[in-house]
Amino acid sequence: MIREPGKDELLEAVSKLIHGDRHAAVRFLEYTRTTGLGIEAIRSLYNDSGGIEGTVIAVANPGRTTMLFATSPAGEARAEQMGGAIQETIKALDPARTSLVQALVDPRSTWDQKAFLHGGLEQLAVLQYHERAVPRSGSIPEVEATTGVRIGPWNPDQRQLMVDLLGSTYEQTLDCPGLCGLRDGHDILDGHMGVGSFDPAIWLVLWLDQIPAGVIMFSATPASNTLELVYLGLAKAARGQGYGRLLLQAGLHLLSGRKERSIMLAVDKMNTPALGLYASAGFRKSLERIALIHSIDVR
Repeated sequence: MIREPGKDELLEAVSKLIHGDRHAAVRFLEYTRTTGLGIEAIRSLYNDSGGIEGTVIAVANPGRTTMLFATSPAGEARAEQMGGAIQETIKALDPARTSLVQALVDPRSTWDQKAFLHGGLEQLAVLQYHERAVPRSGSIPEVEATTGVRIGPWNPDQRQLMVDLLGSTYEQTLDCPGLCGLRDGHDILDGHMGVGSFDPAIWLVLWLDQIPAGVIMFSATPASNTLELVYLGLAKAARGQGYGRLLLQAGLHLLSGRKERSIMLAVDKMNTPALGLYASAGFRKSLERIALIHSIDVR
């Protein structure tokens, strides 16, 4: 049987996500409360004796996206059962609050992948996570001024400019192209702004002849003492001319000497140009995750 656990069952239900660790479940619930990323829906799989065998939780993220977490199944039969719980969790979501459901799975976890596929998600991409140390002060040269080329911080008052710029960077993109057209531009921007601690001073826009043509976004995560490269994108007309390298250089120069330990990023494994760019800037792969998605059609 699949149903929403009662209040008195919540701690046990959540602990099924974390190998039965009730202390970790308490920390997880506290994290969702303190970050404001509330639980949008929860469904548990019950055995014939009424015991909880597995749980699926949907946690809200900025930009009308929701992240799914599910108990790891052992074997095909349990993967199908957990897939049913995933389906029921998705059905419980409010389309006004969620337009896209996401999950991240270790590529080595075959049954986790199958559970989400049974649950109606589709594989979007294999994401590679890369990391490098924050540059020492003065170690990254400032980008030299060039006629017709300017890189400067984004003004948050120019929200529509950023929405339009982001849209132009998705045209024929190599980075998770399956996302194109699935989300509203303002939701996408809200999602980027919701990563870590938003600081517009470390969001840089590339202008070519006074036309916005590229963007690089960073955010800080004080809890882990890290920075994240949230997004780097170029309009189609600006690609293949070295502007991505200029943007990355400008961003790393801006971050040089900061107190954070490292800079993290995620990139589509199939995005060969981006992988080469990041490698040349000192980023090294740390792990891989399979990204799966399900679009909620509100029409």
